[in-house]
Amino acid sequence: MVSTVVIAIGASILAGCGGGSGSAAPPAGFRQYKGNHFRLFYPEGWQVSRTVDRGSPVTKFVGPPSEGGVMPTIVLGQQARVTRMSFPAQLAYFRASEDLQEPRPTIVQDRPTKIVGALEGQYFRVDELGGNPPSVPVKSVYEDALAPGEVLDILYVYAPSSDRADQAKLATVVSSLHVG
Repeated sequence: MVSTVVIAIGASILAGCGGGSGSAAPPAGFRQYKGNHFRLFYPEGWQVSRTVDRGSPVTKFVGPPSEGGVMPTIVLGQQARVTRMSFPAQLAYFRASEDLQEPRPTIVQDRPTKIVGALEGQYFRVDELGGNPPSVPVKSVYEDALAPGEVLDILYVYAPSSDRADQAKLATVVSSLHVG
């Protein structure tokens, strides 16, 4: 699962969730995380870590193990857009890279979305397998947002398809994303 700007991330969540409201107060059971130029809500009690991948910041939120040992996860990567590749070309690259995965994921939804603060946004809902080895069906969501300053934010969240509680939590995460 490699995004168009060299950062790998993956996501799963309910179909139909889109870019967020950016409201200031998190709902009960959630905390707000503010990064360099993004904010989102994440479930209380989840572990937060920050790393750097190829010179770009990556923030990861990990919940307790769920079905089959799959850990619900949120990853937000930020990458300066250093190529002259257009946003549509970057999205095409993502679609092509999904076809190279084994086992092959299925892109269920692929549509533009409004993400607060973004110049452009794209929503992908993907069915794939998680776990080690990959054997648990997961619903994944990838949101790519072209933010002011030519920065690409990539949100990736996933959880087992059968875990409704994790799916609901991750729907809140996706709807809360605000960039800029």
